[in-house]
Amino acid sequence: MDALTLRVVARHQRGALTLPREFYLPKEIRDIEPENPKGTDLYVWRYEVQGRPYGIAFVGKQRKPIWHHRFPSESNREKKIDETIESRRRYVEQKLEVLKQRRDFQHGLVEGDILYSSWGYDQTNVDFYQVTEVRGKHVIVREIASQTVRSE
Repeated sequence: MDALTLRVVARHQRGALTLPREFYLPKEIRDIEPENPKGTDLYVWRYEVQGRPYGIAFVGKQRKPIWHHRFPSESNREKKIDETIESRRRYVEQKLEVLKQRRDFQHGLVEGDILYSSWGYDQTNVDFYQVTEVRGKHVIVREIASQTVRSE
């Protein structure tokens, strides 16, 4: 047995349910460093078996590949890799934009504002809260009493 097989068997015996990333890599490329396109969390290997182009791609710390294909031609392989790179760049940019929006969020609440929460399944319950203190992006609230007025 090779070293990888021994590690997989040992992990299985310890109760580990995940396989290492190397398990999914063909033997031909296990010692080759992957490409890591700038601005992405993508790792791509290009290789050939019997003159046919292959490729495999992983994202971030994932152990399973997002794809592993044999391609009819090198141009098809390059097209797939380019599409994957663009997709991951858009994803990373979108993720950074969401983080920036969260960081820059301002709520606009002031001391004395009244907030309410409506909840329930078979009946509707409404709770009311008053803002008692504003601390930057955080507010301190206290529950206040409410009165139900019925009219016909």
